[in-house]
Amino acid sequence: MPFILDYRCPTEAIEKLQKLDDVHYFNAGKIVYPAISGHPDIFMVKIGSKTVIAPNIPPDTFEYLKSLNLELTEGKVSVGFRYPQTAQYNVFTDDNIAVLSSHTDVVIRDLCSDLDIIEVKQGYIACNLTKIGKSYICSDRGIEKAMLERSLPCFYTDPKSIILPGAGNGFIGGTLGHFGEKVLFCGNKNNPIANLL
Repeated sequence: MPFILDYRCPTEAIEKLQKLDDVHYFNAGKIVYPAISGHPDIFMVKIGSKTVIAPNIPPDTFEYLKSLNLELTEGKVSVGFRYPQTAQYNVFTDDNIAVLSSHTDVVIRDLCSDLDIIEVKQGYIACNLTKIGKSYICSDRGIEKAMLERSLPCFYTDPKSIILPGAGNGFIGGTLGHFGEKVLFCGNKNNPIANLL
């Protein structure tokens, strides 16, 4: 599966990913505030075989997704400039659970009806939660609590060492990706977060 990357992704990471598959650069321009303008998970989420996209997803990304012959479903609400209008598509799903917030788009909620729904206060869920193997890693205490209450193996990591220019810090979900069985980490291998991997 090709990679959809922040247009500001480090060159070293891009070169490594290009050896694995095609790369598309994501840039939302002025639709959202600058710190997250390169974050595709603000505009789309994969739920099972479907990819839900915001009505105002950047046109070049929409065309790229169409070229991949993905099953695209349009959400109801457009992404706005500031939170919480930037959180409607930023959710986490796997084969069993959907972690959603009060800001989640109704189309996503409908598609998640067969999954175990976990409601959290944090709107930036995909930014703060990822799964590696059978365990979850998060950078939000509220998400951690909700997962542990469901007896799901969830490990917390403090996000203060994750750099996101224009924000106080980034979050764990934005540093990780998957390619088949491989876990891809964009960061310093000496960062304490790397020890969780």
